[in-house]
Amino acid sequence: MSKYTTPQHNEPTRDEGDDVLALLLKAAGSRQQPPQADYEQVLGVATAAWRQRIRRRQRLTYAAMAAGIASVAVLAATLLPDRRPTMPALTFATTDAVVGTAMIRADDDADWSWLDPEQPVKLIQGTRLRTGPASAAGLLLAKGGSLRIDARSEVEFRADGRVLLSAGAVYFDSGSRDGEVEPIEIVTPDSRVRHLGTQFEVRRGQPGSRIRVREGRVMISTRLQDFETAAGDELTVLAQGSVQRASIAPDDPGWEWVQTVAPAVYAEDQPLSALLDWVTRETGRQIYFARPELEFRAHRTILHGSPRRLMPMEALAVMLQTTDFHYLVTGGNEILIDAGSP
Repeated sequence: MSKYTTPQHNEPTRDEGDDVLALLLKAAGSRQQPPQADYEQVLGVATAAWRQRIRRRQRLTYAAMAAGIASVAVLAATLLPDRRPTMPALTFATTDAVVGTAMIRADDDADWSWLDPEQPVKLIQGTRLRTGPASAAGLLLAKGGSLRIDARSEVEFRADGRVLLSAGAVYFDSGSRDGEVEPIEIVTPDSRVRHLGTQFEVRRGQPGSRIRVREGRVMISTRLQDFETAAGDELTVLAQGSVQRASIAPDDPGWEWVQTVAPAVYAEDQPLSALLDWVTRETGRQIYFARPELEFRAHRTILHGSPRRLMPMEALAVMLQTTDFHYLVTGGNEILIDAGSP
């Protein structure tokens, strides 16, 4: 008979430790349930924390999406062409007469190009114009009036009717005595000159800017003061802003350079009176008729032909040869018009 006996049934064996654990659980009894109010409070806190974590996760997701969209927009703006319409540059003036040599430059990156005396050119805002020695240029301003640039001058055309004068001289003529043209302002390092319906010249030199008023009035601004001046005044604005005063006559020889590029404002088949008005305005001389009825005849006498590139007194001599009128310069500031019997 074997020393060891085989159990008759396959029952699980129990460890002694299991018996101890069972005794402890039995002694402890069932777990006490928490009060209902405490349960709901704990549940509410847990739910709020869970929702806060969800919202934080959503914000992070939305932020990542926004950053991605912004990156795509920046990339598209970089790679795609700009389809926004660009404003065309405004025309400041058109060349009307060029004597000698003159050059223009559209912007700082462009090269200087020569102006063709026979070909009108539109000058846009930002253009610079430079004249050579013994030269001059006449411009018709887009907003009315004419601007003439003397020899060895340089100007730049800006917005709002501003002309920057860095060398030489310019002459402005509003074209009428009623002042119904757009404002223009000549700007130098020491002065700003605004027209009030007038003819005036601004010249850069030593010791400062010189302003001459031939007709009408101008407003002048310096570092020290703003003031108005009238026809016959000649003022020199010094570097420190003080002003020296003198006078000048409307027919002074100092105005003669502006006649070389004066616009012929009268056209072919216009009355003689239009030519006489132009000569008066450009020379500063007064027209007188030998007899009262001649003024009426001047309005009825029609001229043919156009002395466009002649100076005013030369044009008067040429055009009167086609009529029965003739003229005589008397004194120095008067032109007497006479004619034979009709």
